Amino acid sequence: MIEKFIGNKSILTVIDLGKDKNVSSVEMVEVNYTDETIELMPKLRLEIISTEKISDLTKVQSEITKTIGGMIFAILNSYGVKMSEVPNILNYAEEQVNINYRRSRDILFGLNHEDLMINNINKIIEEDNAKGKDNNETSS
Repeated sequence: MIEKFIGNKSILTVIDLGKDKNVSSVEMVEVNYTDETIELMPKLRLEIISTEKISDLTKVQSEITKTIGGMIFAILNSYGVKMSEVPNILNYAEEQVNINYRRSRDILFGLNHEDLMINNINKIIEEDNAKGKDNNETSS
């Protein structure tokens, strides 16, 4: 078996967790490192950032940026987006990420949340919405 790394961390095992039960149905994996730490992430992220050589986190971030940036460009291209429309589209996307981030941060007040992935943010909001729905049903 070829040794794989994420940044400077050696991967011991990867467990396929299947599709997450949130709106986006993201395929998730559990990455177990040789330093005994565990990280949950989308399978697509793992495919982008795992390598056969040790690297630094700058390289990891660069791979994420290039891959997702390329996908965004492909979407803009496939919809024939005009150059004058690009700033508004990108601003709107960033605004949606920030709105959901702030909302999930409020739900998780006091917990470390700087490295939350967008799919986790959506899951937190959905779970909170479900709790609110349950509370409304029981209080009626």
